[in-house]
Amino acid sequence: MPGTRWPEALSFLIDRHSPASTPDVPPADLELLVGPLARAAARGLGVTTVTVSAGHTHHRWSWQHGSGPLDRSPALATGPDLLLVPDARLDPRFADQAPVRFALEVPLHSRAGKLLGRCCLHDPEPRGLLSGDAVRDVLALARQMAVALDPASGPGPGVHGPAALAAAQLSSWTLELTGGLLHIEQHRPAGEPQRGSLPLARVLDLVRPGDQQRVLRWVDAARAGHPVDPELHLTLTLDTPDGPAVELDIRGHLRPDQRQVHGVAYPAAVQVAEREALLHTVLQTLDDAVTVQDQAGVFRFVNEAAAREHGVRRVALEDRTAWEALDAAQARLLEQRAAQVRRAAAPLALEEQRPDGRRVVRHHLLPLALPDGSPGVLSVARDVTRERQQLDALKVSNDALTRRVEERTRRLEQLQHQRLHDPLTGLASETLLLDRLGHTVQLRQDRPSHRFAVLLMEVARFDQLLQAHGQTVTDSLLIQLARRLQACSAASSTIARLGQRQFVLVLEDVRSPQDVEVAVERLLAALQPAFRAGRATLPLDVQLGVTICKEGYTSAQAALQDARLALQQARPLTGSGVAWFRPDLREEVAAQLELGRAARLGLDRREYEVQYRPVVDPAGRTLAFEARPVWRHPQQGLIEPSLFGPALDGDGARTRLDRQVLATACRDLARWPGDLTLQLRCSADLLAQPDVVAEADAALRQHGVDARRLTVLLDEDALQLDPAVRAALQALQRLGVQVMLDHFAGGAATLTQVRDLQVSGVRIGSAFVAEAGRDRTLLAALIQLGRALGLAVQLDGVDTRSQASAAADLGAQTVQGDHVGRWMSASGVLKRLRRAAP
Repeated sequence: MPGTRWPEALSFLIDRHSPASTPDVPPADLELLVGPLARAAARGLGVTTVTVSAGHTHHRWSWQHGSGPLDRSPALATGPDLLLVPDARLDPRFADQAPVRFALEVPLHSRAGKLLGRCCLHDPEPRGLLSGDAVRDVLALARQMAVALDPASGPGPGVHGPAALAAAQLSSWTLELTGGLLHIEQHRPAGEPQRGSLPLARVLDLVRPGDQQRVLRWVDAARAGHPVDPELHLTLTLDTPDGPAVELDIRGHLRPDQRQVHGVAYPAAVQVAEREALLHTVLQTLDDAVTVQDQAGVFRFVNEAAAREHGVRRVALEDRTAWEALDAAQARLLEQRAAQVRRAAAPLALEEQRPDGRRVVRHHLLPLALPDGSPGVLSVARDVTRERQQLDALKVSNDALTRRVEERTRRLEQLQHQRLHDPLTGLASETLLLDRLGHTVQLRQDRPSHRFAVLLMEVARFDQLLQAHGQTVTDSLLIQLARRLQACSAASSTIARLGQRQFVLVLEDVRSPQDVEVAVERLLAALQPAFRAGRATLPLDVQLGVTICKEGYTSAQAALQDARLALQQARPLTGSGVAWFRPDLREEVAAQLELGRAARLGLDRREYEVQYRPVVDPAGRTLAFEARPVWRHPQQGLIEPSLFGPALDGDGARTRLDRQVLATACRDLARWPGDLTLQLRCSADLLAQPDVVAEADAALRQHGVDARRLTVLLDEDALQLDPAVRAALQALQRLGVQVMLDHFAGGAATLTQVRDLQVSGVRIGSAFVAEAGRDRTLLAALIQLGRALGLAVQLDGVDTRSQASAAADLGAQTVQGDHVGRWMSASGVLKRLRRAAP
């Protein structure tokens, strides 16, 4: 077992024999029965460890000793049962027990020859051969241990070892509870142990009355079979007729048969001396500076650390005052502190920085009663420089962390507010609206008496208003409109903005349809006065679609859908108007389904075309085109994807259309100059197909197009990508295809997606571009964030010259919108490129 700690290696002497035949003894009992004898053996031989086994129980005593070297006389008196290993390294039987150098094992036999246990003495240092006296001492103590383990063995003849017995300084005793007879074996400093038996009452005659009562109560209870603590531990004072009173430390153990009590007795003074010596050793080895001063200021105790702290030798301080050993400043300071503790009779704690400025010392001064009863002062000083440095560093770190957490919390709250609120008006966003309306629908399901209404409002002729007055004036009108809505609505109502021109009001706690009619009239009245647009005033007309929760809505979207159906009826009205939902309006859903059927039929007839919109840099150079599908309906003409797109969802039709667009766009891309790239929006349904990567690779190869010229646009729904979609994107990226995240809003989830998807660029939506006309701060922050992430930043919705100028000023690499180019056919792209050619 080389490499183990040497106390663990000692077990080789115990384990080399079969277990002793005596039953297992609990460790606590083993300590009581043979602990004093084991310590006596260690003191006598000067070893560091003694291990005693009884049955399968091992107990080990280890300590530091200060005895001198043993007699290394070659004389050796051993018997067949005694094993001595002076140096394990020189003995091939124990050569692998390197941590143990010296070992001595003695078996513990009863008088009948039964093996009761073993006593092993060990030390990490080698020894010479033991003298005959030393061997006899060990055998004598082993005999006493055997008696302790089996009192029936009796002391017997042949007990020797005066040196070891003198070292033990104890008496062993056995009390017969039935007859009250006390058997005592007293160990003298020299000569054989003295043994005797006498009645317990005779011994108690020497014990002081108070101690007598304690002993008698315990003995009487044990005799009567009453429950008692089997462990007896008392300190008794004996008034001897021929000398001073003696204090004895009595330890005993009630045998399981409750007929005998076996124990040992120590002179209390010996234990006190040993404890004082141990305490003195401990105090001297402390790193803390410890001193004790009496009321005259004399140092009654000084440890080495205190001497070092004061810069003097310990002998220069002990039994002297501070004025005698230290300089006047130090002495005055120590005297003031000690006086403060004595006056207050309370502890004093303080910290001071040493004059050199490099160390901090913490002092604790406590009032202390000295052995003679006079008041003293205990002082403990500790160098806490490192602790203080660590605390200071921790405080700085915590302060910095707190600031970072507060800033991050503020930013997250700001971003969360931006996500849940419209950036222009501050009203609830669609996300927040759906959340609150969903709770309202659930409340209606849980409590049928709760009724609500949804009002979907749209600004009439919004496009004409925007074209006539520009974005800034239009934004101002929308802000004023939002404020009027807030002013005329109840505090419990939810007001939200959807898109550019629509607003939603959710009225709670509606008691009757008349309540909704009153609310609508109040709303229209609030919007009737003209709005200010600079120095001019402009009237605004609105159309309202209203639904009351008479229907059994199961979702927020269902309630909004009915409000949309009603709004469609209000749009043709002149001026401001209101339309109320009727169940028959849902027939229009059937018409939408018919549109979906026709749209799917158009896929089979190849009625879809691909249009392109240019993407330019600040200098106006065309760098890329974005592709989208349009439907050329045989009767209705060109239909934009916003109208037919939802009708294709649900059965793979969208995926079929995306495949057609991919093939057509790659064919058209091959006809463009090699420095132009194509931005193609792909649905999650297409990306989830197992063959999408192979199909894209085949389309690119078929037309000889470098994969790096293709960029896949992902909308915000990409934040919920399933593993199949994520794997497809990564495979496309390995081909060289670029990935751009659309509607980049700078939220925490978006940043996570940017990191995970390793996108090459981001596109900021038109809402932020429109907001920049009023305040560029948010748009500038998003552009800066994108560029800080090493991403190309593209702006969508750049419809005016001023927006294009702002985009260039803020550092956007590319822009798109009506100002730089509208949607066009493939032939239109070629015409544009020819016009731009030098």
